[in-house]
Amino acid sequence: MRTLYCLFLFSLHLVSLPVYAVELFYAGFYQHNRINTQSIFSLPETNAIVANDRLSQQLGVVNTWKGLTFNYSVFHSTGNQSKFNLSRDKLNELYYDFGVANFDFSIGKKVMAWGVGYGFRPLDVIQQEARLQIRNSPLAGRKLINMDYYFPQSSLSFIAFNKSELKDSSQTLNPDLMHVRFFSTILGSDFYSYIQSEQNQLDSLGFGLSSTVSHSLEVHFAATHLFRYSKQLRKASAELLSAYDPFNEQFFSHGEQILLGFNWTHQNNIGFIFELWHNAQGYTKKEWHHLRQLTQQQQHLLELGAPSDAVYGHIRWNSRFYQRFPMLQNNAMLRLSYEPEDWLFEFLIIRSLQDAGTLLQISLNYQINQYLKLYAMHRQWSGANYSSFKQAPMRASILAGMELTKVF
Repeated sequence: MRTLYCLFLFSLHLVSLPVYAVELFYAGFYQHNRINTQSIFSLPETNAIVANDRLSQQLGVVNTWKGLTFNYSVFHSTGNQSKFNLSRDKLNELYYDFGVANFDFSIGKKVMAWGVGYGFRPLDVIQQEARLQIRNSPLAGRKLINMDYYFPQSSLSFIAFNKSELKDSSQTLNPDLMHVRFFSTILGSDFYSYIQSEQNQLDSLGFGLSSTVSHSLEVHFAATHLFRYSKQLRKASAELLSAYDPFNEQFFSHGEQILLGFNWTHQNNIGFIFELWHNAQGYTKKEWHHLRQLTQQQQHLLELGAPSDAVYGHIRWNSRFYQRFPMLQNNAMLRLSYEPEDWLFEFLIIRSLQDAGTLLQISLNYQINQYLKLYAMHRQWSGANYSSFKQAPMRASILAGMELTKVF
């Protein structure tokens, strides 16, 4: 809480400086999780990996001055058990922009989200923004050097950044990946393409498009080929109960990420988005079934007298499967929305095509004025009995909160 207070005082100081453009952001929300006691990942309350109740606050400041942008936030959360209490601060962005003729340059830590897609973005290989999260947090940028050249209806970008920073944000700027992207607008359609290399070897390449078919219908497509990618999987040689973390990063060659979808809007403020995608970095059906059976076997060891701490520790390791969302490779998404004036009503359904798992979500947003927004959400995990969604540690989540934004 002291960090929140210090950031508030610092923000007031920035506001007093006329050369600064400052945006202050505050979010407060309460989340209740209904624990899935029937899940194979279920643990006793003392070993729980998910808080039943959580109250969180977030305060951020963004200021710009002569091309220099600074974006900093602090976060504090209190759970129903002290082990779920969390406080952290994060420098989201710190970069300098400048332009020369038709060239724009950026250097520093900057958010570089890019591409098409609502539920999944194959072309977003730099930022790798997590989509469809129950709570949206400020994005943390990547340390990079960027040069953009602009044509009348196109742009060409050269971006150098750290591959290692995707896993460890404390890395200093020491670019080992070169990313070249091209964007163009032709006859009402947006075309995207990129190629990325690591140490003079191809790392990935992709292309996409977004086309307005009519005044109410937009279609989009994106495809990426990964020459090398990785997953967190259990070691084949690991014992059922191991003294050390049995999971490691395993590498694969030649995988695809493909997205196909459309967005239909009606003049009565009704919206409809449908998307199908394949993500090679997700678990295959076989990999999920192996993890599920392994967890069941470990739960059975408790009945045979195995040490509970060892068993529960392995189940916690296994549950990291849910850190990537959605978890499996092939998914379908349907989003229905209705936006009358300052309201947004949303219904979202995600279907795992490999194991018939289903996630349902209903949300409501109300923009009271240009500064204040209220929101509420209910998310339900369901589907076939042994699907990844049905076996999630949470059966349902309820979220309610507010966001306050002020620009000076």
